[in-house]
This record gives sequence, structure tokens and C-alpha cells, in this order.
Amino acid sequence: MDTRHKGEIAKLKVMLRAADKGFFVSVPTTEGCRYDLVIDDHVRLWRAQCKYVTYKPSGSAGCVAVGLTKCSGYHKKGKYRPYTRQDIDVLVVYLPETDEIVWLPPEVWEGKSAVQLRTAPTLNRQVKKTILTSQYLW
Repeated sequence: MDTRHKGEIAKLKVMLRAADKGFFVSVPTTEGCRYDLVIDDHVRLWRAQCKYVTYKPSGSAGCVAVGLTKCSGYHKKGKYRPYTRQDIDVLVVYLPETDEIVWLPPEVWEGKSAVQLRTAPTLNRQVKKTILTSQYLW
């Protein structure tokens, strides 16, 4: 399965979860937006970037990396830049192995080219700079 297909699955899973919560979802009609969906939770509109991220629960002690840069311009000549609050309001990550969705606010990802999420606590009990998916389940 290619990355485009995975991205479509992530968007559909997020749309389904939003519908389960009674929220409305809009999809941009033009290419080039840095966000995939707009989620209306009846309080505000959230520009959401959706990611499909796989991991092996036993590998890397439950750690998964989420890439946060997108090419602007032509693929080989464009510049890669991380997402900012001007681009998106929330990063929504779909984890297919557990069929879970993680809702990450800007404090977690802004200014970073990648974020390391943990599906299980660290073996050495490290807490600082550790992002547990269980804290952000949506």
C-alpha cells in the first residue's frame, strides 16, 4: 500500500471518528492546503493534518516517529518545512495496529520536523520529553 492510499485511510478514519462524536467535517476542494480536513466541534473549526503511522508494538519499545515536514514547491527542488500554527490547528495521527486516533495540539509538534510518540511507557521510566499516545487519544 503506498503513502497516498495510507493518507486516504487516515482521513477516512478521522472523519468517521468525528462523525461518531457528532462533529461535522469539511474537505478542502483545492490542492495545496497544508491541512487535510476542517473539523467543526460546534465550538470552533480545527484545520487538521492527518497522518497514518505504523509501528511494531514490540519493536523500539513501543516508539513511533511521525514526520512533520511537507514539501513546498516541486518535489525534488522544493523546500521541506515543518507545520506551524499558521498552517494547521491540530495534528491527528491514525495508528492502524490498534485502530486508535491521537489528537496532538501545537504544543506537541510545532517547530519540529518529527515527533516521537510512545505507545508504551519507557523502560527506564523517563517522563520528560515523552509523549504517550494514551494521553492524547481521541
